Amino acid sequence: MVTSLSAEAWSVPGPGMYREETQLELPDIPGTDPIGEDETAETNLTTADEVPVEPYEPQAITPWQEDSGTADLTGLEPGDTRPVADLPVALGVPEDGDPAALAGQWSVALAAPEASQDAGVAGLIMQVTPPAGADPEAEVALSVDTTAFADLYGPQAADRFGLMLLPECVYTASGTGDCAPEEGDGGTEAMSAGASGSDTFESLPSEVELLSAKDAPTRSTAAENVQTRRVLTGSVPVGRLLGEERTPATGADGASARSRADATDSSVRPAALRAASSSGSRVVGALDTGASAAGDYTATPLLSSGSWSAGSSSGAFTYGYQVQTPETGGGLTPKINLSYSSQSADGRTSATNNQASWIGDGWEYNAGAITRTYAGCTQDSKKPGSNNATHRTGDMCWGSENATLSLGGMTTELVWNEAKKTWTTANGDGSKVELIEKPDLKNGAKDGEHWVVTTRDGTRHYFGLHRLPGWSDKGTSTTEDDDPVTNSVLTVPVFGNHPGEDCYKAGNFAGSSCTQAWRWSLDYVEDVHGNAMSLWWARETNYYAKNFNFKAPVSYHRGGYLTRIDYGQRADRIFSAPAPARVNFTVAERCFKEGALDCTEGNFTSKDPGKYRIWYDTPADLRCAAGKMCWNANPAFFSRKRLDRITTSAQRRTDTTARQVVDEYQLKQDFPTLKAGSNPALWLESITRTGYGRNETPRTRRSPSTRCASSPTRRTCPAASCGPTTPAPASPGCVSPASSESTAVRPSSTTSSPRALARRAPGCRARATPPG
Repeated sequence: MVTSLSAEAWSVPGPGMYREETQLELPDIPGTDPIGEDETAETNLTTADEVPVEPYEPQAITPWQEDSGTADLTGLEPGDTRPVADLPVALGVPEDGDPAALAGQWSVALAAPEASQDAGVAGLIMQVTPPAGADPEAEVALSVDTTAFADLYGPQAADRFGLMLLPECVYTASGTGDCAPEEGDGGTEAMSAGASGSDTFESLPSEVELLSAKDAPTRSTAAENVQTRRVLTGSVPVGRLLGEERTPATGADGASARSRADATDSSVRPAALRAASSSGSRVVGALDTGASAAGDYTATPLLSSGSWSAGSSSGAFTYGYQVQTPETGGGLTPKINLSYSSQSADGRTSATNNQASWIGDGWEYNAGAITRTYAGCTQDSKKPGSNNATHRTGDMCWGSENATLSLGGMTTELVWNEAKKTWTTANGDGSKVELIEKPDLKNGAKDGEHWVVTTRDGTRHYFGLHRLPGWSDKGTSTTEDDDPVTNSVLTVPVFGNHPGEDCYKAGNFAGSSCTQAWRWSLDYVEDVHGNAMSLWWARETNYYAKNFNFKAPVSYHRGGYLTRIDYGQRADRIFSAPAPARVNFTVAERCFKEGALDCTEGNFTSKDPGKYRIWYDTPADLRCAAGKMCWNANPAFFSRKRLDRITTSAQRRTDTTARQVVDEYQLKQDFPTLKAGSNPALWLESITRTGYGRNETPRTRRSPSTRCASSPTRRTCPAASCGPTTPAPASPGCVSPASSESTAVRPSSTTSSPRALARRAPGCRARATPPG
């Protein structure tokens, strides 16, 4: 059957559907009216107005005075105290004490601050003399008001004060007897088993409290207008104060140190105390212990890079300043990013080392390191089986197999598999981790321990290698012509106080120590093609009274810093050919000249706190030296250096293999006053980049400085300006460029309006940039 289809079924256009019959009416396009250039508009971009920095000035630097006084504790109730005349000292009965055991007339004599300095004590020393009828089994409460001299040894150094029992010679005849230093360096190895000052030194339980002026236990008139008082409180065993007299040390003339001291007109010892010296009183010191609620310098510094990142929802302001490194023919180029995080302080506690980085507070750059932490011997002695159960010192003891890796902006723990005897990364990134022993490296670590981390692409990262491939001593007995070493390992004496731990000796704690590494820094990188990069470091040395041996302090490394990175190298020519490219890191002292007071070695090592106090965020009073008495029973970890300048260089000319400077990054730092806190910290104020031509002459124009601002109440984030190659974050106080190419010092003639050069972040504005 055949069926015909209608016209519509054949898709034939109906009436009005032909294209010729369809007309679309469009609205008229509006005309444009040219807008003339705004003569009042800024023609160049820079940062907001610079906010003047109010430099930090210590306030509480009034020292105490040499003086003496008495207090009658008869009739006190438990918990009550009584001031000792007008001294910044009060005595009393502990909360659980027996008032009858302490009844009677007590005397206290303060030595002059100069006497403390002569004895090598960074703090106050006093003789406390109990009445003859005091119970030797009792304890007396002791309070010291440090408000007036809280900053004397550094900003809020008194917050780190603790009570100590010291040998009497500290007060009566420093430099003699138990206070006479032994000749030479105590070294880093174990001393003789009998060498210990624990019979003359004892750390007493104490703490620093903040009290209102009306609740302060003393009648000190110093800093009387300060309404919040800093008071060091603790208790002293009366038996220690009533201890038997020791046989005085005699000199060549046969006279004892005490008789010589009494025969001379000593400014150290008040006459009132000399008359009462026969009662057997002991010296009590209030001195720096290295730890307070603001942080602990006796803890090894943590590498925070990558530790606190929590994604875009963390609420942190983060910022990175990229240092441009010249490219080379090799495949390894360092990535140097100065990173900032406003949450960097979130991981800080009273148990962590909180000194700001070498760049400034909140900023971080670390090329890479592996860090091992140790336990304090005082706490570790409480574990069963220790050989120091009743001898608790401030040294470091072996705690456990542990390590933390920081590499490439990532931080992760290293996990020890006891069964397989292997290390793995906790984040499971597939890296192979090896701890290798090689004694002939002589890197300072026990058995020459160093690490090799091989990433998934086959690149090997060496930590603590010290002697790089190809190193030679040139076959001579002298070390002067040896190839250089990287100095990448930081060490400290560590005790093995339990069976199975390194260097453990049963029943011999003093002989159970050896030098261990606490940080291995990245010092060599090699890829699968034989391209290499080397990193070179400097170490900072300090001394402390190991195992209470105050007469012969031992050395250790309190810190270290990167000095340069060489790259574009070949693995077989590290020492035989110059590196095609280099990044130099120049450091300066963590202080700034104030009047006639400069940041010299002599000022830092001076016994006068007025000279070393300008290292405001460095505990200079925790410094000790070889051949001198040292009352620091704990190793302290800190740096006195800040990163001042970064310089990149490379082989840029065909007529020489020498390197020419490419860029220089100058950092400007300061110690601003914080209204939200009293402890100053190094603060990065700006970074200025200067480019150089092939003949090493500076370019005529510099990039505008990246400037960082500090909040008047809390340091939160850097307000960065926008240089030609530096995009800035959208944060108050900055201008963000539309692109890196549109931020020339002056707008091009093809730009219709200078405002087209930038987009403004909230609270930001454009200003004119000074020429050049």
